[in-house]
Amino acid sequence: MGGEGVRGAFDTEGQKCLSVSMNQYNWREKLSVGLIVGGLVAGMIVMGRWEAVKEMGIAGQVRAASSPSGENMPVGNVAGWRQIFVDDFTNDVALGSFPSAVADRWFAYPSSWHDTSGNGKYYPEKVISQHDGLMDLYIHTENGVHLVSAPVPKLKNGSHSYGAGLLGGRYVIRFKADPLACYKTAWLLWPDSDTWPRDGEIDFPEGSLDKTIKAYMHRQNGTSGGDQDAYSTNATYPSWHTAVTEWQPEKNDLKFYLDGALVGHSTSRVPNTPMHWVIQTETSLSSGCVPADSTAGHVLIDWVAVYVPDSAASPTSSNEPAPTESTSPKPTDMPALCVADINEDRVVDLSDYSILAANFFRTHPSNSRADIDGDGIVDLSDYSILAANFLKTCN
Repeated sequence: MGGEGVRGAFDTEGQKCLSVSMNQYNWREKLSVGLIVGGLVAGMIVMGRWEAVKEMGIAGQVRAASSPSGENMPVGNVAGWRQIFVDDFTNDVALGSFPSAVADRWFAYPSSWHDTSGNGKYYPEKVISQHDGLMDLYIHTENGVHLVSAPVPKLKNGSHSYGAGLLGGRYVIRFKADPLACYKTAWLLWPDSDTWPRDGEIDFPEGSLDKTIKAYMHRQNGTSGGDQDAYSTNATYPSWHTAVTEWQPEKNDLKFYLDGALVGHSTSRVPNTPMHWVIQTETSLSSGCVPADSTAGHVLIDWVAVYVPDSAASPTSSNEPAPTESTSPKPTDMPALCVADINEDRVVDLSDYSILAANFFRTHPSNSRADIDGDGIVDLSDYSILAANFLKTCN
């Protein structure tokens, strides 16, 4: 789910204080937040660290650990599909730090590239950030340059900057966008071969941000850009939507779903070579449609989830995600202090407590580093390690 953190707040007298808002928490989250916030203060007092308690306030502001869009990220397998990747953007990434801050999980088209129309320029450092449990694409113009971006999740090891694409998959994304004229989404599966139109292309959701959402499949062995299946919807971008692409090349089968409803189903000449997922937002391809320099707004993504076909997979009974590929060090590879620095910002602080709280009692946490002691569950022993190292710097 798009989690939110624990942070300091200021009262009317300008003093740091701790306000706790738990209205949107379920019983497990309330218990974990209570244990963590209460235990944090008590533990630090016992350890003689009252000055640190006063500095942080008698404990920051706890924001609801629910999804910003109102729909939680799916975690675990579904029938016929095994989950391999999830991200609900619980770690903040400032403008200028994407994708370098999350380079083990994300790539993005570099700032040297122009977009498809040639009217825009990919510039992840000026466009993409993560905050409040969201990936935020800030579409705008600077010095006459229309800035767009195309983040790419790293789903499989490989020789490309994005690793390697998959041969079949289920791609799920929760999103909304401001209705920006002359900008569009073309979130697509693009062939690793870069051979187009021969190896096809799968686009969903695609459409101008001020118009309706569509889906396209450019056919295998295509001979032109028009050699495609096209599907339309009446849905528009300003509302939250969940788009699902189910691609099974071995069955010559492709389905598009929007908010649970089938949008389109192709069963002929479905692309059948490895493809990577590009969340490409760019300027419009419509003739004469060039963005005004004053046009600016946001494309927001609450979460993403990716699955691979697996006939043995059955729906999981819990809400824990399957393990994901990651290059993050295992807990046993680092000293306890650095392991307690869950978000790897070099200091053990409230943001680490926030991640631990969001994963409390989970056996497969969305952030594997929340299991600090590596015993397979996020529990009080992990909390105690974090409390013992609170406000220490990991060198």
